[in-house]
Amino acid sequence: NLLIAQAKVGKTTMAENLALTIAAGYNSYLDKPVWSGENKRVMILSLEEFYTGRTERNKKQLLHMDLLVRNRDWHENVLVLPKEGPRFIETDEDWEWLLKYINKAKPAFTVIDSLSRLHGSNAIEDSSTCIRLMQRLRNIVEKAATTLLVIHHTSKIGTEPLTLANMA
Repeated sequence: NLLIAQAKVGKTTMAENLALTIAAGYNSYLDKPVWSGENKRVMILSLEEFYTGRTERNKKQLLHMDLLVRNRDWHENVLVLPKEGPRFIETDEDWEWLLKYINKAKPAFTVIDSLSRLHGSNAIEDSSTCIRLMQRLRNIVEKAATTLLVIHHTSKIGTEPLTLANMA
């Protein structure tokens, strides 16, 4: 799954909140039912933000969910990128590391923020770059048996509506 929208509309926060809802076993998100099955482990791989930048927001999100479910036991279901983790996934070795990291944790739901950190310096608009990237992401889904949500931050397109033509 790709979550694509203009910058600063809340994609990361929305994806994190959905992941935390699944981890807590809560039954709805944005007034829609959520089903997560037996495995409630989630992984949030934030390649865009430094650890310290997202910590305060994540603390508030955890606290809010604690109030809804009335316990903190579910925190063990939430995994994040380690401080020393990579900021870009570009080389074959990086992709192997990512697959091993996800496979070891066995999350049911994985969020990667963002697509721009996954394809190196090649233009995402290049069809061969895009095809290779989608193949690598599909490989993770199949080999790690996780649902994958990748966030894509569009270029600043001003007041133009988001379309297939300007999405990349």
